[in-house]
Amino acid sequence: MIPKWFNIANIPYDNMFPDDRYWLPLILEGQKIDAYFDFDEDWNLLAKDIKELKEIDETIKR
Repeated sequence: MIPKWFNIANIPYDNMFPDDRYWLPLILEGQKIDAYFDFDEDWNLLAKDIKELKEIDETIKR
């Protein structure tokens, strides 16, 4: 991986992991989330579960 800077309006989600388009915009907006993503062996997204948190709780475990 070679990190690269992008304008928020031009983030290349099509070149990123499939889950990034769901959680990254929320984080960039300042939301706190608890998220779970399930993939198959070819990195196809099978399921997602995203919950907005009011505050981060260190006891959240999966």
